[in-house]
Amino acid sequence: MHAELTELYLERKDKIIQRLKEFRSVSPDEYFFEMVYCLLIPQTSARNAEKAVNSLKQHRYHELDIDPLPHLHSNDHYMRFHHTKAKRLNTLKK
Repeated sequence: MHAELTELYLERKDKIIQRLKEFRSVSPDEYFFEMVYCLLIPQTSARNAEKAVNSLKQHRYHELDIDPLPHLHSNDHYMRFHHTKAKRLNTLKK
């Protein structure tokens, strides 16, 4: 098992290092929305999670007292478990 994991790591090492560099370049202003993305991504496509995050950013979710639900489920994108995820997002702001 260890040898198999090592082999997989070596195959993907360059991509892993590049992705870690991308994470290091995230400004502290974006940390909140990086966490939001992580909460939204389970059982959802990356594209739809990103659309929801962009909508929340645009409407200044982190600054204003707004309901995140319409931003998680719209005609533009669909997110599974949007009610549960909206509740979890609201706990971030408390």
